[in-house]
Amino acid sequence: MKLTSTISALALCLLAACNTTPMGADGGPAALPIQELIGQTQLPPGSRVIHEQSLILGAGDNWVGRLALDVGRDTSPAYNFFLDQYQRNGWSLISASRGKTSLLVFTKPDRSATIELSESSVLAGSNLVMTITPRSANTPPATRPSGPTGSAPAAPATPARP
Repeated sequence: MKLTSTISALALCLLAACNTTPMGADGGPAALPIQELIGQTQLPPGSRVIHEQSLILGAGDNWVGRLALDVGRDTSPAYNFFLDQYQRNGWSLISASRGKTSLLVFTKPDRSATIELSESSVLAGSNLVMTITPRSANTPPATRPSGPTGSAPAAPATPARP
């Protein structure tokens, strides 16, 4: 009986030694550091990741999902950070709106980013939700209006009938 218990304990120790997944304090898989998960995705200075509201699929520069951040009471620095830094890093600004809830939409050839900033209220602080998704291969690149006034290009002329 004692021999069986000893063999069982030994087998359990050997199985545990074969486990290559890092283990966290709760016995589940250990979380990777956030920067390892999101690669070179830039975050506003001073922002804090809200892990329980975030969902990251994959890791590195090809991650997709939702990243929730606490950006402090004032959303202006975070809004300006994304507006400035993301365009500098190859993202094309598709849409921007500013208000109690502000929205920025950026694209790259293979990805889209939507950044939603909610201003703080008496009961809650400011939150930012960044959603990164892959772009479909069938999605045409965004076109910008042309012309000196920013108006859309004119429709092609219809040929006259003889």
